Amino acid sequence: YQRLNPCSAAGLLLSAVARCPLIVEYNGTIEHDGKQALLGGYQEFVEHLNLRYASRIIVISQVLIDELIRRGIQKDRLVLNPNAVDPSRFTGEGSTQRISLGFKDSEVVFCFVGSFGFWHGAPVLARAFVKVADEFTNARLLMVGDGIERSETESILADAGCLEQVTFLGAVDIEQIPSLLESADVLCSPHVPWPNGLPFHGSPTKLFEYMAARRAIVASSLGQIAEVLENE
Repeated sequence: YQRLNPCSAAGLLLSAVARCPLIVEYNGTIEHDGKQALLGGYQEFVEHLNLRYASRIIVISQVLIDELIRRGIQKDRLVLNPNAVDPSRFTGEGSTQRISLGFKDSEVVFCFVGSFGFWHGAPVLARAFVKVADEFTNARLLMVGDGIERSETESILADAGCLEQVTFLGAVDIEQIPSLLESADVLCSPHVPWPNGLPFHGSPTKLFEYMAARRAIVASSLGQIAEVLENE
């Protein structure tokens, strides 16, 4: 069993040597994730070999299944298995965490957890919160994580003059995530479309964490997100 990584033929070689089936976990296309600068051709070749000789291909979203079928992969070799979380990690410690963060019962806390990748849409959330904060003075925004779009997100909130209503925690230990999510009232998944026009193919782990936390969710209607959640 191997998650398909760029240029990696380890699973193929072990499968051949051990004479056992190869199962490949397929999380995204080269077009989505980008080619290696000097190894683009080799990367395409290795991906082709993995997909050709895998007995089963585990795919995280229907978008990717449709894409593989268009590429000629037999449907009976594909298994749809979205990402998931362990709900037993969520133990109801949100009230204690909320107090430690300084949020009042009268405040409505919106929370985002992520790596601030371009597909996460943190700036979109920032612009949306500016509108909410302008109308509701008891609104608060909790941003957990760090990454490439954090500075832009902070700038949007600072320029709007609502940083006093926002808390940035930065990167935290993964064990803290459940209680942080449970400390909020509304959990946000503001994912955005891919800039190259390709369909959103992800299976956001945060979406399932949000569901396990049993809080209200505001999310973009994209790909699997719109399949998992029912509007309103």
